[in-house]
Amino acid sequence: MTRDVSEKGAFITTLICPPVETTVQLTIFLDRKQGAESTVQIKGEARVIRVDRGEEVVSGFAVVSEGFTLYSRDKPIVEQ
Repeated sequence: MTRDVSEKGAFITTLICPPVETTVQLTIFLDRKQGAESTVQIKGEARVIRVDRGEEVVSGFAVVSEGFTLYSRDKPIVEQ
């Protein structure tokens, strides 16, 4: 699950986090209407800049990217 997705980064909620400064490949599937197939994705390479672990915050990691590409049905529609 993700939150705070922007053209330059995102926060990924997960119990297992990569170390800070790790490069990751992301594919984020955007929400779809109930019963419909998800056809819009955000893809790109990003660098882990922060890891949150603990009882008082949601576990996960923040990433920054030089730009993501927006896809619809596996075809690029917007490149950053």
